[in-house]
This record gives sequence, C-alpha cells and structure tokens, in this order.
Amino acid sequence: MNKTLTTLTLLLSLLTVGTANTYAQADGTGQSGNSATAQALSQIPRGVPIVMLNMLKFREAAAYSEGEASSADAQSMSGRDAYQIYREAASKLVAKVGGETVWKGDAKAEVIAPASEEWDEVFLVRYPSIEAFIQMVASEPYRKIVIHRSAALADSRLIATVETSR
Repeated sequence: MNKTLTTLTLLLSLLTVGTANTYAQADGTGQSGNSATAQALSQIPRGVPIVMLNMLKFREAAAYSEGEASSADAQSMSGRDAYQIYREAASKLVAKVGGETVWKGDAKAEVIAPASEEWDEVFLVRYPSIEAFIQMVASEPYRKIVIHRSAALADSRLIATVETSR
C-alpha cells in the first residue's frame, strides 16, 4: 500500500472508531472496510471541490469509553447531545480548511433503502478539495474531538461526491 493509502486508512480509522462503520470486504479479499475506503478516496481527483454526504444514526445514550469524557454529565448524555459537542468544534475546523455545511435536515422516511437502514440526520459538507478534508481529519484538534462523534453514533455513512457535468 502506498503512503497516500496508508495515510487515508489511518485517517478513516479516526472517523470510524466506536461506530458500526468498519466493514470487512464481502468479496473474500480480506481487505478491511477502511482500506477499501482509502483506496476509493485515492481515486477522487485532487484539487476539485467535493461534497461529503453524511448520514447519521444516533445512540440513545452516548457511549464514551472510560476516561474519555471529562465531565459527569457525559455519562448521562444522549448521542445527539454528544454529536452536538462534536459538530460545534468540527464546524470551526471545516471552516478553517475552507469548507462549509451546505444543507442539513432530519431524516423522516427511507423511501428506497434496506429496511435495516434508518437515519436520524442527513447533511452535506462542501470542501474545496479532498486534500482539505484530509488536512482537517489529520489535525490534532480533530483527533481531540472525534471521541464525541464516536460516542454519539450507532451508525453512519460518509460518502464523498464530486460534481458531474449536467
């Protein structure tokens, strides 16, 4: 695996720690979901804007590991509340790399989806490039806040998109 793929795999492990997002490949390759995702991200053209589709399923109660949460309130916090802590800090980091949330809404019905997939919230974040996204998730401030994301989510999807010609 080249250095870019190794870096992406490590960064993606930060995003998926503690959630149900770490999938093994079903094709028998033995490649982890993070490794496959890093490979896919490496195919995104460099230097072009991307929009990340985020689909979130919150835990009823935030699931912090022992020693992660600094206050007693965290032990009784909802997943949605824990995600709000993450969101407030992450939005500053997104802006710092030139990104912005362009749309956010509550999921109301899965019209065409597997019956097992139910989402609480969906939102879109535009970044100036995949490099900007990687810069953000690789930063020390991001590594400090991602614990709240992990504690908050029962499941999630993060899908990188690139605009196509119309």
